[in-house]
Amino acid sequence: MSIKNSRLRHGVGLLVSLVGLLVPVVAGAAPLPPLLQADLGMRPNQRLSYLAASATVGAAGLNLVPDANGRWVDVRSGVTFAEGAGTGGAGVSVFDVHRFNANSIIIQQTDYLLNTVVNAITLAGQRILVGNGQTVDILWARPANLAATPNTNQPNFRVSRLVYNLDGRNFNAIRIQANVGNAGWTQSTYDLQTGLLLIKSQAVQIPNVGTGLTFFRLTSGKRVTLPGMANTWPASIRNFRTYNWIARGTGGVFNSGGVVGQAPIRWSNITWTDKIMTANVFANNQPSGQIQYTAGSIGSPWMAPGILGQLRTNGVLDDEPNLQYRIVVGTIQNGFVNIRFFNRTGQIVYKYRITTGDLTSITTNMTEGIFSTATSLTFVSRQQ
Repeated sequence: MSIKNSRLRHGVGLLVSLVGLLVPVVAGAAPLPPLLQADLGMRPNQRLSYLAASATVGAAGLNLVPDANGRWVDVRSGVTFAEGAGTGGAGVSVFDVHRFNANSIIIQQTDYLLNTVVNAITLAGQRILVGNGQTVDILWARPANLAATPNTNQPNFRVSRLVYNLDGRNFNAIRIQANVGNAGWTQSTYDLQTGLLLIKSQAVQIPNVGTGLTFFRLTSGKRVTLPGMANTWPASIRNFRTYNWIARGTGGVFNSGGVVGQAPIRWSNITWTDKIMTANVFANNQPSGQIQYTAGSIGSPWMAPGILGQLRTNGVLDDEPNLQYRIVVGTIQNGFVNIRFFNRTGQIVYKYRITTGDLTSITTNMTEGIFSTATSLTFVSRQQ
């Protein structure tokens, strides 16, 4: 979900910010292994994890250029910085491949923020990546296309082959270094066998801070079985263009009182493909961004009744210790099933009607330091 969150302090404003926490969540299987044992590939039912981080490495204005070995060099002083150095502003992105064929790729990306102060990982957001069968975002390129890319050494563009070691695992790789103008140099290294991005790094200028280095690198992968991964949206819901909800919430600071609010939430101008739903969100009639869901995934407005009917209380749908979260089946009663995501900072509960597959409510309880929130999003109506 691409709603931007802000920490608002009262009434409806609190609810608007909390709606952005109600992101879709997908399920997996056994925990992600170390990269040395990871099952890597670009295919249906693949899960990949990447670490993103940044660090300030010097004063503003450093002219950093990558050398042939991937190190970043200040051209004026000769000082070098290793690719992948730095731990500031760290986060993890998990990618689940819902579709992969010669013409279409659909991947759900879920982002987590790493809080090293309190040793907690916070669910941050989600988006859907769509590819044409040849590439998808920066994540993957078809191996045949990479293999056909010749080595070159031009002033602002270089391509080279190398053996790249990442976490003790060697990859036959291709490195692409490019000067992209005002944004400076970037370098991306891909595995020639799978086409997966191994690491991307870039030098950036951070206003009022200095010169920084960012990187985004592969950490693990495995095959998964996700509820709804093979589903498409049923015809029974694809004619709906509006969903109406009511959001209620409370928030406050420990021992310092709190705030209460309520607001209508509307998903409007909904468009459907067979796999993706896209909608504009309005909170209290004010634009609040856009959301997207993949068909049948946990947190989406519909899950397949056949899948919901097979769930059993306390069944574990996903368990990722390194990301500190678990997804389990909660209570099943009166024709409804609750699916519960929880981690160290709180929980999200999705309630579905088993016979139709419709999502009827989402409730959250979150704690961040001394600030806590409790919210609910309840289905009201929908129109064609």
